[in-house]
Amino acid sequence: MRCPKCGAFLEEGKTSCYMCGVDFNKMNSSSNNSEFGGASSTNSFNPNLNSDYLKKKEEYNNRFNDYKNVKFDASVNQDKDIFDIFAQYGKIIKIGLVVFSLIIISFVLYKYSQNKSEFKPVEPVIGSLYYKVNDDFIAVSNQNNVFVYNRTGEKGSDCSITIQYSAGTSEDHVKELFSAVKKNHAPVRDKNNNIAVELNDYSSQESSLSINNSTWYYINLFYRKDLSSEFTQLRYKYLTAVYQGYYYDVALVNNGNDLTCSSSLDNFAKSLTFVK
Repeated sequence: MRCPKCGAFLEEGKTSCYMCGVDFNKMNSSSNNSEFGGASSTNSFNPNLNSDYLKKKEEYNNRFNDYKNVKFDASVNQDKDIFDIFAQYGKIIKIGLVVFSLIIISFVLYKYSQNKSEFKPVEPVIGSLYYKVNDDFIAVSNQNNVFVYNRTGEKGSDCSITIQYSAGTSEDHVKELFSAVKKNHAPVRDKNNNIAVELNDYSSQESSLSINNSTWYYINLFYRKDLSSEFTQLRYKYLTAVYQGYYYDVALVNNGNDLTCSSSLDNFAKSLTFVK
């Protein structure tokens, strides 16, 4: 049934409208109800005889039967997978991929050319030997194939690098060099052949190592910080190698047991490279 005042749809048997609040019993008992446009008792409301109500009721009851008549445009708001998108925008996607590939290739070629232009082949400093000395060292001597570098601000030669090269004249240059090193650093002894200053005594270590694909022989001289300590303080390191008939002798000095000096000497040793 339907309310005659506001048109709201109501369940059968309702005595009042939940929308506008009209009381049907009161309406039917009134002979002249001004609230409903002056209708008389002879024309009392009967929803079953109301043609408009019956029409709306029929449409309401048939609402589920008419769903097949609804028109649906399949081209609007339909779900698309990646293949549908590629088929629709394939040309644009291909152009984008080509442009992206060209950008990547151009960037790689640019970095390659930049690195190639920045690369400078190393040039030998002494004979065929290339090396690099830290900026905190200055060259103090360059005579008779002997190069000496001291660290700035140091007193004397507490931190220094000496490089010398010459043609080989000995059958066993390494053995002779290391013997000379030990003799030069041997502590002074008194008339009873005892070491005059025990802190001048040292311990040596001899071996070989590979630096930039070249074999270098070395001897390390360790000293003590005080008489109660072990021989762990590395003051002198001597390196020697032969290349194309020439011997290259390197002396690294760290008398002050300074960590910065030690780091600089290590960097120098790692840079030793023979250039063809």
